[in-house]
Amino acid sequence: MKKNTLMKTSAIVASAVMAAAANGATVSAKTAAPRTMRRTKKNDVISMETIELSDAQAIAGKTVSVQMTMETGNNCYAYDLVVEYAPELELESVVGANAYSELDNYVAIVGYVSTNPFMDNKPIVTFNFKVPSEAEVGDIYEVKFNDIRSFSGLDCDFEYFELENSEIEVLEETKKHTDYMVFEKKDENGNVIDTLTGLRGDADGDGKVSAKDAAMIAQHCAKSYTGESVIESEENQYFANVNANGGKPTARDAAAIANYMAKKSISDATWDDVIK
Repeated sequence: MKKNTLMKTSAIVASAVMAAAANGATVSAKTAAPRTMRRTKKNDVISMETIELSDAQAIAGKTVSVQMTMETGNNCYAYDLVVEYAPELELESVVGANAYSELDNYVAIVGYVSTNPFMDNKPIVTFNFKVPSEAEVGDIYEVKFNDIRSFSGLDCDFEYFELENSEIEVLEETKKHTDYMVFEKKDENGNVIDTLTGLRGDADGDGKVSAKDAAMIAQHCAKSYTGESVIESEENQYFANVNANGGKPTARDAAAIANYMAKKSISDATWDDVIK
């Protein structure tokens, strides 16, 4: 479960992390000053804003994305904060922030806009992590807010707000052909902005693999000659490509699913028994 905490902005930790990263010094972001709490008051209306880090599911040895969103009544124009992540994770990239700086298992991020505010419930920053290859099923890795230096609108600071931290749950251990696949959604520049986890062979997105998926892939292949698409979403086409050869789903994938289902009905078969 996520932890919900109430926080007031503090300038101590984030500024120390940014300065240390610039100077090559070592600073612990755990030395935060004691915080007090006060609600934001604007036009005699008391409100509470929220910043959230999304939960995620992962496969050992693969990339997983955690997204930062917020709810401010579409009134946030700037943020300056520190995120702490489990030391076992490897931070691969940060997408969406105007600037960021890493130090050990902490990352300080800064973002601002000049005209349109950051929109509520829309991904603002994406953190991409590499999950340890030795991770086991059920392992949990936490990604959490460590300190908030600034969180503000055009004419007010959000001083009292709710933080929702992230938990990354490992669904499957490392093997050649995992039951789950990870689809990486990318922006126009090729940056990973989200990851979606789905079952290998689940062409219709119903959360299970069956002969229905094989039939759907066969129909998709037949219709493709007339320009039609039976499997519409890009992620479902990715999961349908069971041999993960980088191409579109083919009749070979449909046959692999049928073979997998046949073997699975009489034994504890895995995809390694089908895909060579």
